[in-house]
Amino acid sequence: MRLRLGLERDNKRIFWAGFFDEGAAGIYLTILPLYIAALGASPGQIGLVLGVAGMTRIGMLTMSSYITDRVPPRQLIALTRGLGIIGLAMLGLSTTWWFSLIGLIVVGTTIVSWPTISNIIAEDSRQGRQRMRAFTMIYTIAPSAALLLAPASGGLVADSFGFEAVFVVAAALKFAALGMYSDIRERPTPTNVGYQGSLLDVGKNHPVRMVCLFMFSTIFILTMAMILVPNYLQDVHDVSLSAIGWLGSISAIGSIVLGIAINRSPFLRKPQVILMVAVGVVGAAMLILLFGNTLWLFGLAFFLRGGYMVAWSLFYALLAEVTPSWLRTRVYVVAEILGESGYSMAPFVAGIMFGVMPGLPLIAGLIAIIPLMIALLWLGRYASPSEPESDETEPGTVPSSAPG
Repeated sequence: MRLRLGLERDNKRIFWAGFFDEGAAGIYLTILPLYIAALGASPGQIGLVLGVAGMTRIGMLTMSSYITDRVPPRQLIALTRGLGIIGLAMLGLSTTWWFSLIGLIVVGTTIVSWPTISNIIAEDSRQGRQRMRAFTMIYTIAPSAALLLAPASGGLVADSFGFEAVFVVAAALKFAALGMYSDIRERPTPTNVGYQGSLLDVGKNHPVRMVCLFMFSTIFILTMAMILVPNYLQDVHDVSLSAIGWLGSISAIGSIVLGIAINRSPFLRKPQVILMVAVGVVGAAMLILLFGNTLWLFGLAFFLRGGYMVAWSLFYALLAEVTPSWLRTRVYVVAEILGESGYSMAPFVAGIMFGVMPGLPLIAGLIAIIPLMIALLWLGRYASPSEPESDETEPGTVPSSAPG
């Protein structure tokens, strides 16, 4: 029996590539803070490693516009994914916490291809709810399906064979993803298909600018609260590595259930309402983690934590709706920069807070999530499509909405 995804050709391949890709990440990401701690890092140094690695990815993204204009999409994806495999090998060979940072930086080169992948998803799907479905399937359902078993498997592999074996398995899954990415149709470089806009044009577009700022704020707050939850559970509640791995898989179930519910619910159609629901359930997870003291309550919290991935993926679909087609490639570069900025700055803050009190990042997240949800009410005014799909420009032309 063939699994019916309801996606176009290239999006199907990206779906399965994302499945293997996120499976690789899920194998090690849940236990990554614990691995860095095992290499001799303090909580502050763990935050430093994760934060510096993230800031380096931001630096790579600032160069991605130059790279995407000169390297065909399929070759760019293959090159960066290959470097990611090398980075995982370096992580597994680390003997000090600072060398793990170098490995994470090499792994982070894959970020350069994400704007290109997002643009392919938008091009390969129809406007409106179908496009939101494509982004939800690829950026929420596919990775969440992989994460059903990946975090638990990572914990079991670490307990049985050591941390190093985890990165061997992750590299094998990354290689499978590389094979799927290599099968997408070749496309010309953006410089061969007309005016692509500039990063300055992105800043001038008010709806795009507002959605990007909301994206940054949401990712920063949710990451700050959740990034050191594995350390919190181990230090405060003495939860084992294997149990933490299984909790990560439960979080993936939450992402799948919420993602499917959003796609099928007749009541959840406005993007800002969907985002409020996703952010709200993560807030409920923070509350349970703070006051819960049993494993089943932690399981419920991690299930609700799945709203984090749903919220992140929805911003990509929303950006595809509010962005003119000629500017879309640049918008996804800016979105990745802001998303990575929020994700990378949060560990610095979380590490400092954790050193004061392990539960402080969760408390701060609960406080910040209230004004965030109120602010999301305003997002609806920017959520209408910027142009019909028929306005796509022909190669070599400048759209009428582009700056002259």
